[in-house]
Amino acid sequence: MGIKPQIRSAELTLEGGRAALKAAEGGHYPQLNLQMGIGNGFYSTENVSAADQMRQNMREYIGLSLQIPIFNRFSIQNNVKQARIGIAQQQLTLDIAKKTLYKEIQQAYHNAVARQKSFRAAQKSVEAAREAFRYADTRYQTGKSSVYEFTEAKTTLVRALSEEAQAKYSYVFAVKILDFYAGIPISL
Repeated sequence: MGIKPQIRSAELTLEGGRAALKAAEGGHYPQLNLQMGIGNGFYSTENVSAADQMRQNMREYIGLSLQIPIFNRFSIQNNVKQARIGIAQQQLTLDIAKKTLYKEIQQAYHNAVARQKSFRAAQKSVEAAREAFRYADTRYQTGKSSVYEFTEAKTTLVRALSEEAQAKYSYVFAVKILDFYAGIPISL
């Protein structure tokens, strides 16, 4: 699961939803705000030096405000409920992503098993075609069969070898897909 970006994305989205819930729940608590500032009303038209104007026109302020959530038309409760619903939806998204990944891995495994069986069957087909070709070659060399029968056995062997090669590389590809899901670096 660590290598699939869909899973990691869903996990991070869920973490973000949990942080949003904490922020929404923070609305239940009083807020104390402190504000400070310094300002200056410098005028360039005055005949006083800039340094004197800075000293004479300097304004400083400090402010303190307290907000106590007594009645807020249930907005905090609604925000908390919305955040909880969001977390539930994000958890479902994560669960779906994990199940989709599990399904992909199962499908890849079943494909690999099927391709392995096809490869083994192709190997047995090559063995049978080789034996049939040896038999046809012996009969042809002794004059007991025609060129047509010999060519047909040779064509069957070539076709079996071709099918074996296709089955082999199809099986190797399926195994490499399983390696990918297992987090094993792909190498040939």
